[in-house]
Amino acid sequence: MKKITASRAFSRAWEIFKSNPIQHIGVFLLAMFVVGIFNSLANPNMSALLMRGGMDNMTNAPMPHVSPLWSIVNFIIQAIVYLFILGYSLDVVRNNYKGFSQIFSKYVTLKLFLYYFMFSILIGLIAIILLLPGFMMILSKSGSGSIILLIGFIVFLYIAIRLMFTNYLFLDGHDFADAIKISWQKTKPYIGEIILLIILAVLVMFLGILALFIGIFVAIPVVYFAQAVFYNEAVADEAPQPETPTSLE
Repeated sequence: MKKITASRAFSRAWEIFKSNPIQHIGVFLLAMFVVGIFNSLANPNMSALLMRGGMDNMTNAPMPHVSPLWSIVNFIIQAIVYLFILGYSLDVVRNNYKGFSQIFSKYVTLKLFLYYFMFSILIGLIAIILLLPGFMMILSKSGSGSIILLIGFIVFLYIAIRLMFTNYLFLDGHDFADAIKISWQKTKPYIGEIILLIILAVLVMFLGILALFIGIFVAIPVVYFAQAVFYNEAVADEAPQPETPTSLE
């Protein structure tokens, strides 16, 4: 099989999106709406400031109060939506999509939520370990603080690239340790292509924003599909290749 490239991943993602753009946009728009609603509930003061117009009010206003309970609920909802979107993208790419109920039963489970939570904590701890020393040195006005911070950021970015597909591996049934190990091993030959994949994703999102924000509803599904295509061909143990564009119910 020909080695997957970032450009091929986006090319296939675009073809998949075109097979049923209305449904894809609808699914991702619904996900964005749910996340937005719970973000508003978790931080109603910030939402009120935004509704009243703006940066001037936000600059002069006191720090918004964040409800701890709603923050927890918001994290849970965001995790559920994220797992759903990853599962949806993976099944669509593999031509296995059979409806919302199947996505929830396969991918939105307590086990996968716990893995996602543990992995989020792990990435957060790595970020703190690598970035905090540089920040502290900058605050203490140390001359080498910026260099230490830059080195820490580069190391963190490298680790993030090598672990980029861990959550997909969770969805494919791998346990926590194996998913991290497999992602680390199988991304090694693709580091350059993954960096290019990220750059293309940022570019596609930027172009979507430029298109009066309407294009973002196209850009987001395409980016997720491209990531799923790349994972499916480069990292997954089994990589079913649909012969025709995905047909959704």
